[in-house]
Amino acid sequence: MKRHSLQFTALVVAVLASAMQTTSGRAADTGAKSVSGSADATLQREGKALFLVTRSRTFEIAQFGVKTEIRTVLVEGEVAHRVQVTDDLAANRTETGSVKLSVRPILADGSFGAPTATRDIRGDTIKLESPAGINIVTHGCCMEDGAEELLSLASLETLYVRSSSAPITTYTILGKPARGRRIAVYRPLTAADRAVLGNDPTAAAMITLEGEDEVLQRIMVHLRGAKPRETALDWGSELGWKADNDKLETHTVIDPTKPSRPWFRWKMDDRHLLICR
Repeated sequence: MKRHSLQFTALVVAVLASAMQTTSGRAADTGAKSVSGSADATLQREGKALFLVTRSRTFEIAQFGVKTEIRTVLVEGEVAHRVQVTDDLAANRTETGSVKLSVRPILADGSFGAPTATRDIRGDTIKLESPAGINIVTHGCCMEDGAEELLSLASLETLYVRSSSAPITTYTILGKPARGRRIAVYRPLTAADRAVLGNDPTAAAMITLEGEDEVLQRIMVHLRGAKPRETALDWGSELGWKADNDKLETHTVIDPTKPSRPWFRWKMDDRHLLICR
């Protein structure tokens, strides 16, 4: 069995810039008592083809911490989809939708502040996971796994992208204060392969270490011998923290005062095992 030994520590390591871009700014409509937007369904003709174009809108309240401050915000989301109207809707290849997001503070005087962050992104569903962030889900087509991209509530920047079938693994570092960390795994074949893994055909997986609303480390896993990533399409999602009873746990606790250190294991298949300490 081949072992790919990669290392990350509880401390901050190199931070790589995300390929996903975020726009932020402030509009002139601060102090508004209400926020509104359109939601509609429209039929459009393209030659002989008929399409249904939909826009839906959500407004949700969320809270997150910035140092010692708790901020309460309104998360406004718009999701647009286009699907062809045919006699067999189940046979359609559904186009990936588009998502528009904005975050507005709820002010002490009972009004909405101007947007502190806005972003346009590909995706099909918005899942608010306050205070962790905003999860944008992209549904996979055919045999593809779905992609879940977690955005920061403070800035709407990408914290990680993971394959929907790959469980999130977490750990806590004891101390004053204690710190929480998450490990997200992205593997092919998933709906955002090109955006996450890039054009290098040997790039087969991405592991992201995230915590405290910050990307701490991204590890790109490459295949040896210039093998294409299609070689890794059958990799599984058996991953987690190695426990004493030989079971994999999704969470562990690290005590800096003790010499023992747990290790993260991803059993890709019968021949490949990735270990991180």
